Amino acid sequence: MSWYKGEKAINLRKAWHLGAKHFYRLFALHFLKKLLLVLLLVGLNFLIVYLQAYPDPSSTWLTIAAVTIGLFLALAIATVGIFAAGYIIEGELPFMEAIRRAITLFREHVLVSLEISLILLLVQMFVVLLFILSTTWFLLPFVAFTVLGGFTGSKIIILIGLLLSLVLFFAAAALIGGLLNAYSISAWMYLFMKMHHEGIKSHVLNLLRIKG
Repeated sequence: MSWYKGEKAINLRKAWHLGAKHFYRLFALHFLKKLLLVLLLVGLNFLIVYLQAYPDPSSTWLTIAAVTIGLFLALAIATVGIFAAGYIIEGELPFMEAIRRAITLFREHVLVSLEISLILLLVQMFVVLLFILSTTWFLLPFVAFTVLGGFTGSKIIILIGLLLSLVLFFAAAALIGGLLNAYSISAWMYLFMKMHHEGIKSHVLNLLRIKG
């Protein structure tokens, strides 16, 4: 949010106190969001199992429709949760009022939210793909220690190499996951401020208007 206001440097102490000030409302919002997503996932799973139990040509189309609607609802829940957090922190709004305003903001920017989600998903997929392609580098300690253990006949050295490779892998995965999560939240918060104060037009609608 400080980026949107033109602040070059982020005051970590100010950010910490701001988050701690709204801890209980943010915790309740996060819990509610996760609960709704779990209920949606469970309900969608039962619906798909029910549809697949009856081999009918229409069941395939109903399954596709159910999954599509489920994905949209998951996006809506996640996006409204982010917007509500923004209203709680930035607007100092009460819990229910923040959710109500977040739903209104999402309804006004449905297509924009879909576009942003798609872009962030593509970025995350690209980074994960690069990480998967680079996983062979994490095997270098294991390979090196295995060769060394083969010459010395020590299984302990091979085990140490395996542990080093695992530690490097999980440390890199945690670091990249944390950076992706921070990037995603920062992007959404910046766009929330943009939507709230100025409004953002859908690129898809602009493109359709130009072509029309």
